[in-house]
Amino acid sequence: MSHLQVAVLRGGPSEEYLVSMKTGAAVLAALAESGYQTKDIVITRQGAWLDRGIIREPENALKAVDVVFVALHGSYGEDGEVQKIIQRLGIPFTGSRSF
Repeated sequence: MSHLQVAVLRGGPSEEYLVSMKTGAAVLAALAESGYQTKDIVITRQGAWLDRGIIREPENALKAVDVVFVALHGSYGEDGEVQKIIQRLGIPFTGSRSF
C-alpha cells in the first residue's frame, strides 16, 4: 500500500466539465483500488476549488499532497492555467507543464 497522497483535480470551468468529473471519478477509484491515499478536489464551473465541499484557495486545497493528477479537460486544464498554479506550489503533477 502506498503512502502517497494523490490529489485528483476534476471539473473545471470548461464545456467539458461533466467529462472531467467522470474521468476524475474513474481515476479516484483506480488509485484507491491500487492502495493510494486520494484527495478529491473539484473545481467548479466558476473556477472555485472545493476540498470536501468547502471552497479553498489552491494552496490550501493542495496542502499535504505529494502529487496532483490533473483530470481536467478543455480550457484551464489543458491551457496551462492550472499547471501554473501547481508549479508555483512546487508539487509534482501529471501531464504537460504550463508552457
